[in-house]
Amino acid sequence: MKTPLKSIVLTITVFILSGQVQCLWAQSTVKVNVENYVRAESDYQIKTYAETIGAFGKLVHQRDFYSVDNQLTVRVNRDTYYSFGLFDLTSPVMITKPDPGDRFQSLMIINQDHSIPPAIHEGGTFEYTQEKLGSRYMIVIIRTFADANDPEDQKIAHELQDKIKIEQADMGKLELPNWDNESRLEMMNAINVLAGSLPTTLGFFGEKDKIDPIKHLMGTAYGFGGNPKEAAIYLNIVPEKNDGETPYRVTVKDVPVDGFWSITMYNAEGYMVKNDYGAYSFNNKSATKNEDGSITIHFGGDPNQVNHLPTPKGWNCIIRLYQPRKELLEGRWDFPEFEIVN
Repeated sequence: MKTPLKSIVLTITVFILSGQVQCLWAQSTVKVNVENYVRAESDYQIKTYAETIGAFGKLVHQRDFYSVDNQLTVRVNRDTYYSFGLFDLTSPVMITKPDPGDRFQSLMIINQDHSIPPAIHEGGTFEYTQEKLGSRYMIVIIRTFADANDPEDQKIAHELQDKIKIEQADMGKLELPNWDNESRLEMMNAINVLAGSLPTTLGFFGEKDKIDPIKHLMGTAYGFGGNPKEAAIYLNIVPEKNDGETPYRVTVKDVPVDGFWSITMYNAEGYMVKNDYGAYSFNNKSATKNEDGSITIHFGGDPNQVNHLPTPKGWNCIIRLYQPRKELLEGRWDFPEFEIVN
């Protein structure tokens, strides 16, 4: 016997109103566009770090510099040890950070809209709630400096990581939309064309309601988790002849920072390219100094040169200036120009 059409319609209506269909919809793929890209990228980062390193509801310390073999985020640094945490703020989180003394250690918080409050460098205990941060989930990134050439210094950095404490009554659970990864990547690549044309990322990072929305969008794609300018300034260097064959160099001295500065090499997509020399970055601690105290970094050319970085085709690099002084923030000091080596 055929079921009356009215009965079918009534059954579907009840099914929808009961909320059962919503569970099915929650599993459907959500296409990423320019309007929802920031939330989609933030959720992607949360999901990725939860699945790959198990950082949900706890802090996971990396005991070595960021792995070239497993790059989960574009344009990461290899000057600090990262500590990652992902938290459901339906239950408040308390973070106790030790006093690092003269060592650089920063606590950075990111919400699901890539809004980043000022970084914290001093020791203390800090409380985070959903109401305070503006989203259910929170990303915690702690960077602790370590000298790549000094095993004893690295040991001290590890001990400082271990002194960080997390308290939360209930870790909650991870419930995120199923964002379409193909359209997310398409949006990221399109936005990065704009971001890569600018010489600096000033204004890319910070509290969402205090920075330009276009720069906020570019910062999310070009360098997710970047520091607000008071904590770090990032200079984007894209040489005119970045064919991987033309050698460059830069010499710098007396950089006005209270933290440290570094240069890291990337390919056109923003990833470090594995090389035979294990050379991907230098900072003012790891680089060999000239007799006058200046530092010269060589890009390409003879690999036997001191402070040499191999250059992949389409190479670019980021200069990081941590805890910049007033003359940097006010634009009264410029990093020297890169020059072609004949």
